[in-house]
Amino acid sequence: MINSSGIGSSTSSNAGSPPGRITPLRQRFVEHLVLQQKAKRTVQAYTSWIYDLAKFHRRSPDQLGQPEVRA
Repeated sequence: MINSSGIGSSTSSNAGSPPGRITPLRQRFVEHLVLQQKAKRTVQAYTSWIYDLAKFHRRSPDQLGQPEVRA
């Protein structure tokens, strides 16, 4: 099962991740990375980076366009 940090149900750190629920977009992203057999720490890093990007732009990642992502 995927917890709020986007990783399996172990006791992982939530650094860079919001407390509470996991969004459907993040869940799909994590499932994609798991299917690609990415390491647990890699998944944590990628989801943290995306969270920080969205927080910086004050918008959900699915609302960001190419200019915001490339900036």
